[in-house]
Amino acid sequence: MKGEEMNCSQGAEEVRVKDIVIVKPGEKIPVDGIIVNGQGYVDESMLTGEPIPVFK
Repeated sequence: MKGEEMNCSQGAEEVRVKDIVIVKPGEKIPVDGIIVNGQGYVDESMLTGEPIPVFK
C-alpha cells in the first residue's frame, strides 16, 4: 500500500485514497475503509441500528 500515515486529529477532509488512518480506542472512525492491522469492536449503531458493537 502506498499512502501517508496520519492521526485522526488532522480531519477527515484531509484523508486521501490509500492513506492509513490510526484510530485509538474510544475515537470515532472518520472515514470508510478497511482494517490493515489490529482488531476491536466498532459501534455501527448509527449505520445499521444494531445496538451491539461489531467485532472487526
